[in-house]
Amino acid sequence: MLWQVLQSDLPVVIDADGLTVLAGHQEWVRDRKAPTLLTPHDREFARIFGPIGEDRLAAARRAAARLRCTVLLKGDRTIVADRDGTAYVNPTGTPVLATAGSGDVLSGIAGALLAAGVPAGKAGAAAAYVHGLAGRLAAENGPVSAAVVRDTMRAAVRGLWPAAG
Repeated sequence: MLWQVLQSDLPVVIDADGLTVLAGHQEWVRDRKAPTLLTPHDREFARIFGPIGEDRLAAARRAAARLRCTVLLKGDRTIVADRDGTAYVNPTGTPVLATAGSGDVLSGIAGALLAAGVPAGKAGAAAAYVHGLAGRLAAENGPVSAAVVRDTMRAAVRGLWPAAG
């Protein structure tokens, strides 16, 4: 199924099991013209690209250049690297987002932005930023789950434009 999706000219976010499949078929992404955003955490990254090493920023940039796509390396300081070397380091990350399903929320935000025509690097950076804000807001009220992060998303976005509230 992943191969079929990657044959389209639509923007694609690849996460979770898609990354596992991609580890054995990197060529499916390498020659793709449409925007492609990979969203690995450290272990998924290592399965595709090898060990991250000490410099997460350099590792994300190398990976993006190697597959000619955008790589969003999840973590407390999520890094988004474009194939041209442009990179963003998200300042809103929080350890509370290291919970099951939270990455699905992040991928959903990024996918919505990609579908709206936002370039992959900016979509990944904006998604990571808002996701981090939502995680911080969610943590103010107790334990955080992916559903709570999702439900806090609107307040996080509204907080960026208080006058629109």
